[in-house]
Amino acid sequence: MKSYSKPNLLSILAIILLIIILFISYKYSFYYENYDELGRLNISKMNEAVNLPTLKKWTYTLSNNWIKLNPNEHSMYLRDMKFTQYSNISISFFLQINKGAGYWRNIFHFTQDGQNCCAKGQRIPAMWIFPDNTTQMHIRFSTDSDGNDGINTAAYAPNIEFYKPYLITLVFDNNKFTFYINKSNVFSKNFNNIFKRNGDTLMYICDPWHGVDNGLLINNYTVYDGVLSDSDVNNMVTKAEESPSIAGPTGPAGPA
Repeated sequence: MKSYSKPNLLSILAIILLIIILFISYKYSFYYENYDELGRLNISKMNEAVNLPTLKKWTYTLSNNWIKLNPNEHSMYLRDMKFTQYSNISISFFLQINKGAGYWRNIFHFTQDGQNCCAKGQRIPAMWIFPDNTTQMHIRFSTDSDGNDGINTAAYAPNIEFYKPYLITLVFDNNKFTFYINKSNVFSKNFNNIFKRNGDTLMYICDPWHGVDNGLLINNYTVYDGVLSDSDVNNMVTKAEESPSIAGPTGPAGPA
């Protein structure tokens, strides 16, 4: 009669380990496939959203998908946008903050002389995330009263949440500044002669003077040749919300 040897412990453990590896591989291949599908849908809606306003616009092409900001990500003179004027502009983009930091992180910076701070014309405008491990935003622009005038968002609205995307919009209408988070008009006020931009103004997307990390994501960073209305902003958010979720990358399927 033929005898069979019993499988040893190492063989059993090897089989169990193989089953676990196959299960994990299947699970994550399913995750990547579905994440990519959802991402294409979201990106499509966000791309449509920024194209709704009838104003002439300039969009940072690489941000047609979610990107993680790097120091001096992009710089250009406004004249290369070929607008009709540069005094009254609107800036709108999707922002997702995945973590806080203990240092200033810049998102964009317009400057007349290529310098950081704080003479008139060196921040016209500029925007940072506070170095306090929150999502509080620090928005600066020169006025006759102060070369470093502006607002801190925590004074006017609750901090936005981590891991969630928001449409951020800044509107400069002569001396009136309006700031939106999604559809909410968070702040609107007339200032004492806001410093105007011109074709020689240099725009940085993430300036070279401040650090940045993987925690800041932007999508469809767009500058408009004129003033966005409440209706424009509302319609953009509504279009973006047509997808199940407009969240940016937060896990292994995000950008490297």
